[in-house]
Amino acid sequence: MWALVDTEGDVLEQLEERKDVLRHFRTVVVVGWSLNFETLRQYGYYYESIPSVHDMEQHADHRAWKTYIDRRISRIRGYYMPDFEITLGRDLNPIYSNL
Repeated sequence: MWALVDTEGDVLEQLEERKDVLRHFRTVVVVGWSLNFETLRQYGYYYESIPSVHDMEQHADHRAWKTYIDRRISRIRGYYMPDFEITLGRDLNPIYSNL
C-alpha cells in the first residue's frame, strides 16, 4: 500500500476505511514518508519508508535520488511480492518521475 499522503492522520483514516477489506490479508505493508511506524505496527501493519521529494530536494544534488528511489521501490516490491497494490493519496509514478 503506497501511503503518499501528507499526514499520518490521513493514512490512519484511510486505513480505517479499508479495514474490513485489509483484514483478509496476512500481510499489509504500508509504504510512505514521514510516518510514525509504531502506530502502524500497533494496527498489525508492516511499514517501509521512502524519502519524500521535499526531503530529497533539500540535498545539493537531488538527481542522484532517482536511482535510489527506483532501487528502493524495486526492493520493496521484490521482497514482499504483493498480489496487488493500493495507493492512498498521490500516485507514486508522477511524484518521483520528475527527479
